[in-house]
Amino acid sequence: MKELLREKIYEIEMKTSGESREEAYQNAFKNLRKNIHSYIEGYLVEMHVQSIKLVKESEHTEIKKLFGLFMPVEHTHLDIELILQINVMEILK
Repeated sequence: MKELLREKIYEIEMKTSGESREEAYQNAFKNLRKNIHSYIEGYLVEMHVQSIKLVKESEHTEIKKLFGLFMPVEHTHLDIELILQINVMEILK
């Protein structure tokens, strides 16, 4: 008999953004859950994040005004670049 269950560690680079640090990290994990199938070779059984490394973080502030004149509102936008090390349990195809 052949063993079909395999445990493997993947390292994935990811860029994401959000209006706050919390939203940027939430978007990173949401994108990871959506796109993990394109990185792995089999069918996903289990996934655990082993390590998160912050490569780059940049914050942009923009002031928007209503009709270009009234009520200035400050919008903050955070871009992050991460390297995630993920332990994946998968069933081979």
